[in-house]
Amino acid sequence: MNFKIGDIILSHQIDSDAHKWISLLTGSYWSHASLYLGNDVMIEATRDGVHLSSLSGELNKCDFKVLRCNVLSTKQKEELITISQRYINYDYDFGSMIFKWKHNFSPKAKYGKKPKQQINCCKLIVDCYENVGISLSPSIDFPIPKDLLLSPFLCPVC
Repeated sequence: MNFKIGDIILSHQIDSDAHKWISLLTGSYWSHASLYLGNDVMIEATRDGVHLSSLSGELNKCDFKVLRCNVLSTKQKEELITISQRYINYDYDFGSMIFKWKHNFSPKAKYGKKPKQQINCCKLIVDCYENVGISLSPSIDFPIPKDLLLSPFLCPVC
């Protein structure tokens, strides 16, 4: 597979209880999303927080689907790399998914407190693309893998 900067990798680990719960909560087979930055490096938000990972190391562990934005310019690809790295060391925001699913609201709005720097995997990708001028999902506050599949800017590659 010839990955390109900006590719979005949707994945699902069959033997993972966490992935099963995320799939159940979101109604999607795909339970995780990461963003390819080039040179076998991707950025992702996992329970360990936002970090860089080896693409080849991760793909051997799961089912995956690649989505590509064909309107992404070279300049936007460079900006995606820079912008995405600002999120490194953010905590993973698993709590907002549960609140959204159960109560249809964001816990941050309810309590009115300034949140810690937290983000989930799809929000990381949507925010990065928003910052380069491409709106991937109408669900800006809480995108899920299904939203990425429905984006008019993304096409399946495999």
